Amino acid sequence: MDLPLFFLLVLGCALMVWVPLVLAQIDASLRPGGGLRFWLLRVASLTAILSLLFPAGSAISGALALGWGLLGLYAAFAGVRRLLFWGVIGGARTAVGYGLLGLAGGVVWFGAARTEAAFLGFDEPWKTLTAIHFHYAAAILPLGYALMVARIEDLGRAGPARAGALALFVWFVGFAAVARGINGSPTLEKIGAVLMACAGAILLVTSLRVHRELARGVISKLLLGTSVLAGAVALTLAVLYAFRTGKLAEFSAMAKTHGVLNAFVWPPALLFLAVWNGWSLSEPRERLPFARWSAGRKVGAAFFDPHVIAGHARGLTDRFAELARAEFDPAQVDPGVRDFYERTADFELDVTATSAPAFAWLWRKMVGPWFGRREQLHLPDRDKKIAGRIVTLDESRDGRARPRGWIRTDVATGKAVYVAAYAVHAREGASYMNIAFPLPFGNMTSILLPVHHPVRSGGLRLTTLSGARPSGDQGVFAVVRGHGLRLPLNETIDVWREGEILLAEHRMWFFGWPYLTLNYRMRTGKEKA
Repeated sequence: MDLPLFFLLVLGCALMVWVPLVLAQIDASLRPGGGLRFWLLRVASLTAILSLLFPAGSAISGALALGWGLLGLYAAFAGVRRLLFWGVIGGARTAVGYGLLGLAGGVVWFGAARTEAAFLGFDEPWKTLTAIHFHYAAAILPLGYALMVARIEDLGRAGPARAGALALFVWFVGFAAVARGINGSPTLEKIGAVLMACAGAILLVTSLRVHRELARGVISKLLLGTSVLAGAVALTLAVLYAFRTGKLAEFSAMAKTHGVLNAFVWPPALLFLAVWNGWSLSEPRERLPFARWSAGRKVGAAFFDPHVIAGHARGLTDRFAELARAEFDPAQVDPGVRDFYERTADFELDVTATSAPAFAWLWRKMVGPWFGRREQLHLPDRDKKIAGRIVTLDESRDGRARPRGWIRTDVATGKAVYVAAYAVHAREGASYMNIAFPLPFGNMTSILLPVHHPVRSGGLRLTTLSGARPSGDQGVFAVVRGHGLRLPLNETIDVWREGEILLAEHRMWFFGWPYLTLNYRMRTGKEKA
């Protein structure tokens, strides 16, 4: 087989078959019956294929490639949108964001190849090969495995889901290293190849760990087995080529063996498995119900005073039962815990702080003073006694239903520690605590999912972590004018009764690094007496 023709055949399969197939599983509007976007994708795919039939550099080849360029714009926009919504580090849905950006990169290289435009010092056939590499290694394969990991998340298999999500993140790091290494750093290329091989191995092993749930029936089992075997061989060949080891690592042999596996065996088996079993991913929702609060230079304990209305709010929610969903029964939560959320104003809090040494230094020297001057989110870095009051807020000002403010102050200084507007919102069968902290130019919103405590009987856990509901609304967001940007922050609040004492533990993470834990003792006025 003529090698340049083989390259075009491999690239053509990506353009005509594999990219449209995997995108249809990610975005329902790109499936048959999806309307205009479905037809636009088909037109883009067809014009890209037609572009391959004309000599590279010709006007008609470049013009036809523009259709695929429009797909690249869609992929870039959709990828950034998903990363903003789901976060830069997360599960399968975050991986989709990176995969779409990888597809956008492949489109750029495709355009450079068809127009013969000078690009980063590369000539042919390297521009076409790089376009192929991006389409398959940065888009088709990781997007296919993102569908698999999302299915594992939906099955509730937390361990394999976390392993798969981590592997996808490492895969993209490895791909970036390979892409950079090919352009002049053999060592970086080798490191990237090893990272991708390790990540791929984890994905293959993960698929085998849950094969009973993923592959039901003979056809599914054959597809899964084929994808695992082809993936193992393809990853081995990729490492051999990176280290230039053996005859199979020679360029011509590598292009044919690795190319055949990556174009005609591994992705087809994986994607047909996804289609056969109906794996799909939801699109990010347009808007979460974010509060409208925004502050000036200072927040302080009196911030909500102009927006307080007459009401009888005594707690963070009027009815703890409104947090119910299929997986969470509020009646199983200890009555004392439920009472705290319904009568929060009756409690005083003693807090003990335990922080990571690096965070403690950074907070005292740099970050803490800024928040302290604004009397907002002034996280305790030492033991404190906290007083609180609950106020009913104007819905028209807040933008959410039945909001109430909880203002917590340091008893020793009278200064505000936390000033937050609380509400409950429900979506797609789940209810969430929706907490907005006003800040200059916007607010920081923490959306917490209630779950039963995994160890403490009758205990409650509120969490922004995605494990309990991977496609849920939970997360921490920076909000400006109603638009939220997911932050690399997470928190979990555990509340339980121990004897006659109500306790809470509030843990916080930044990029997965635990930086602060706050332990609370909650007491009512009667207990204080």
